[in-house]
Amino acid sequence: MTSNAWDAHAANYQTKARLSTTDLHYGFDLPGEDQLHLVGDVRGKRVLELGCGAGQNAIVLTKQGATVIGIDSSSAQLQLARNLAEQQEVKVEFRQADMSDLAMIPADTIDFVLSVNALHYVEDLGRLLRQVDRVMKTSAPFVFSMRHPSWHLLGANGGDKIMLSYFAEGPVREVTDDGVELVHYHHTFATILTALRSAGLRVETLLEPQAPSGVPRTNMWQDGRDFVPRNLIIRARKDGR
Repeated sequence: MTSNAWDAHAANYQTKARLSTTDLHYGFDLPGEDQLHLVGDVRGKRVLELGCGAGQNAIVLTKQGATVIGIDSSSAQLQLARNLAEQQEVKVEFRQADMSDLAMIPADTIDFVLSVNALHYVEDLGRLLRQVDRVMKTSAPFVFSMRHPSWHLLGANGGDKIMLSYFAEGPVREVTDDGVELVHYHHTFATILTALRSAGLRVETLLEPQAPSGVPRTNMWQDGRDFVPRNLIIRARKDGR
């Protein structure tokens, strides 16, 4: 997926997703940090967010006392992020870059890495995870959410019938309601967990959350979420070596 696609889709996505700047989110229509408790106290910590989008989580973490670097490939998303940070009166360092290339971040300098709904846009997951491991301090946590491996069985638009093979790893093309083609990548559980282990990241928590019931859903709700989880959430930690 190129940044140009997200440049075209950014405004529509942010309007529909309705993401908060008061609680750290793991994706639209999902429980947030106030329920999942995966991050903990970030005061005084140096945080890296990969695929920061319009900066809502970066702003939440900054308000909690962290120093945050937010990386995204989309200039339109980052402009929305800078505007939002200014409105919220917080200072976040936003950088436009490929989140698989973290050469600008020195090794062993990051206390916590976060990525929400971004890693499924990465073809070479192993390369990204090795970069994450390089920049984190020993025992630092990495918390991320991404498309659940079973979600792609329903096709890009999340219907109620199996459309694709679980074993067919590779690109999945999705055309959004505003006509933008996004490309994300299907990875099996085995691929994800093997890539984490190979990078030196030990899984501590693995969640497959259901969308909350009895609460208003966003305009991005897809019926397939009644049958399979849309998101996988993992907390891993850099092993000491």
